[in-house]
This record gives sequence, structure tokens and C-alpha cells, in this order.
Amino acid sequence: MKRLLPIILSLLLLDGCGHTKYIPIKEQVIVHQVDSIAWHDSTIVHNVYKEHYKDYTGLLDTLKMENTYSTFTAYNDTTANTLKGEIENKPISIPEKIKWKEKTVYKDSIQTKEVPVEVVETIIKTKYPKTYWLFLGLTIIGILYIGIKLYLKFKI
Repeated sequence: MKRLLPIILSLLLLDGCGHTKYIPIKEQVIVHQVDSIAWHDSTIVHNVYKEHYKDYTGLLDTLKMENTYSTFTAYNDTTANTLKGEIENKPISIPEKIKWKEKTVYKDSIQTKEVPVEVVETIIKTKYPKTYWLFLGLTIIGILYIGIKLYLKFKI
């Protein structure tokens, strides 16, 4: 037990107390993005509804008209002494081309990197005044004087 006590004391003396230094670390994030733009073509069909119009007027003339979407007929009715007409739409679908743009953005990979930041360390130096050393010397001399006096008093 007597041998173990000095070993434990010396190990405790070797284990010193100190503060941990913090090194600030800045994270740098690298993102790899892939952009793609796609043009889409499409055809949308609009239905033309079938319509029927009749008109009566007092003109004495005959008229027939036709296009891809409708037919028009106008004639002179001599018994009623009026001009009668009809417009009729054909049941046709009108195709219309539409283009739209689609943009796709997706993140391929994300990488994080730890970059240490340089920190300017301030060094604190303690400066003792000259009187400190004087009082320290006087204190040591006083302790030695008291120690010698006690030694001589109890030794005799």
C-alpha cells in the first residue's frame, strides 16, 4: 500500500488540467444539379357544334356559299316576296397544334465537405510588476526564518 500511494500521486500529477481548443469548422455543401428543357408537341381537337340559322328579308336575289366549316344558302321566295337564307355548320373537328415547354431540375448528388476556418489566436502574457518579485523574496525569507526558528525550538 505504501508503494502504491506514490505511484497514484505521480499519476495524478502527470494528468494536468487544460482547456480544450475549439477549432471552428465551416461546412461546404456541393450540389450537382441537372437541368433539362423538353419541348412537347401535342394536338388538341376542338369540336365545332352544329348550328342552324334562318333569316327572312325583302331582297330579290339568290345566294349559295360554302366553306370547310359551314354551308350558306339564300334564295328568293316569290310567293311571299322575301329572300330566305340558311346557314348550317358541318360536324367537323378543328385540330390545333400546341407546344409547351417543360423544365426538369433534379439534384444528382449532394456532397458535404468540412473546411477548417483559420482563427487568429490571441496570446495573453501576464506581466508582473517589479514589487511582486520583491514581496515574493521577502515572503520566502520570512517562511525560512520561521521554519528555522521552529526547528531549533523543538530540536533542543
